[in-house]
Amino acid sequence: MPDAGSFTLADVSLATLLLVALVAYVSSVLGGLAGTGVSLLMLPMLVPLVGIKGVIPVIAVAMLLGSTSRLWVFRHSVQWPFVGRILIGATFGVLLGVSIYDWLPADILTVLVGGFLVLSVPARRLFARSERVIRPSPAGTTVFGFGYGIASGTISGGGPILVALLLGMGLRGAAVIGTKAGTSIVMHSLKTIGFGFYGLITLELALAAILIGVCTLPGAYTAKWMVDRMKIKLHTLIVDVAVMFGGVSLLWQLV
Repeated sequence: MPDAGSFTLADVSLATLLLVALVAYVSSVLGGLAGTGVSLLMLPMLVPLVGIKGVIPVIAVAMLLGSTSRLWVFRHSVQWPFVGRILIGATFGVLLGVSIYDWLPADILTVLVGGFLVLSVPARRLFARSERVIRPSPAGTTVFGFGYGIASGTISGGGPILVALLLGMGLRGAAVIGTKAGTSIVMHSLKTIGFGFYGLITLELALAAILIGVCTLPGAYTAKWMVDRMKIKLHTLIVDVAVMFGGVSLLWQLV
């Protein structure tokens, strides 16, 4: 597995760049429909290119651009009071998560990321089947946000946690997508600053992240067009299969 510090764009073939661009666009479309799943789909594609220590910083910068585009497209649906309540705890959680990410060895990170991807699929399905509606109190929202921040900073897998929280708050449809985008912009900004502080983002990684982020921008508009035209079950199944395959492939590298 490559080391993040040794990554250079010059070593990446044109075919690989085009494939990454396509995955980034498709991930953005699917993520725009469900409000989550963008980073989970891109993780398996990027790890072989930038290494396990470089993948979360790259995704943080790329998703800063992607979340900005989704915020603009769904700006009229953002519930800003909910964003503020979540960020009270999430801000501290993400800073702790970035510190944990810098401290953990690469093999352990691979297990955490791969394991999270595999387990996120059945966990999401179990949550979806549950008829119980969880409506957290303001204090509970802060605690929930803290946990989301740690997961976001450590394994870039906080999206499903945040979506579950927003659903529990009673948000639906475009309100979930827009509110998550507003929260994610702050989170990805904090992660970018934190990863930069620890020296985990090189100039080459930053350039690659910006290119990926640009490729996600049209996906938000495509998702907006499709949101009322596509059955959510089909796209959810595609995301689940891709995420599960990605998690298994990461864990397989350790065998």
